[in-house]
Amino acid sequence: MKKRFAGIAALGLALSLTFGMTVCAAGSPTTDSGYTDSALEEAASNTQVADQTVTVDGKTVEVKLETAPVTVEQQQKAETTIKNSTSTIYNAVDQAVSGTVENLKVDKVLPGIQVTPVTTLTKEEIAKVGVPVSIQNSAIQNGKTYMILHTKDDGSTEILGPVTASNNTITVKFFSFSTATPVEVSYDLRETGDSHWEGGPDYVPENGTTTSGPVSPKTGEVLPLVGFMAVICLAGAVVSVRKARN
Repeated sequence: MKKRFAGIAALGLALSLTFGMTVCAAGSPTTDSGYTDSALEEAASNTQVADQTVTVDGKTVEVKLETAPVTVEQQQKAETTIKNSTSTIYNAVDQAVSGTVENLKVDKVLPGIQVTPVTTLTKEEIAKVGVPVSIQNSAIQNGKTYMILHTKDDGSTEILGPVTASNNTITVKFFSFSTATPVEVSYDLRETGDSHWEGGPDYVPENGTTTSGPVSPKTGEVLPLVGFMAVICLAGAVVSVRKARN
């Protein structure tokens, strides 16, 4: 009985190492911003949106935009959605750039705002032509890449962008209006056809040695030795269990 228990314990430890390593490798962005109502109100008051002009059925229509702060509850809900949408953000960036996106990270979640168009346009017309929205505030840094989490009136969400900030401004097109939360992201980009990327077939490290292990296809990082150690532990645990049964 003791031998059987020891074998089961060893197997459990090995499985914990294996799956624990997978969870740690994934990582999650920190989105617990802790914004208060007053902080969100201040952020909204310091945020500007530019009026736009759109063409609907051959007619030019000026669209005036107004902003208001989101609530703490709306901000927290948006941050949770962003935390659970990293794959969607990755796909949006990957489709928008030329090359392979690697090491995508959500760096910062900015305070959300409520955007309302003051116009004679109907919801159907807005959905048909779209309205560009230019969001400007000091928290938006020039040269950084941003996405917009747009929470619609029906509670569904969409990820808009990516866009690069210029003059502390980002511009995306909305086809409906509700709350919008800017998200700062960063990533590495490997150009298509480049075989010299870190871990690639022609990669030569600064110390002149070759890559020492298998490479992750998306991150280009050498897979850690602990992964292989976990596999060895798992195999040893199986042997232990079989011996314990004898």
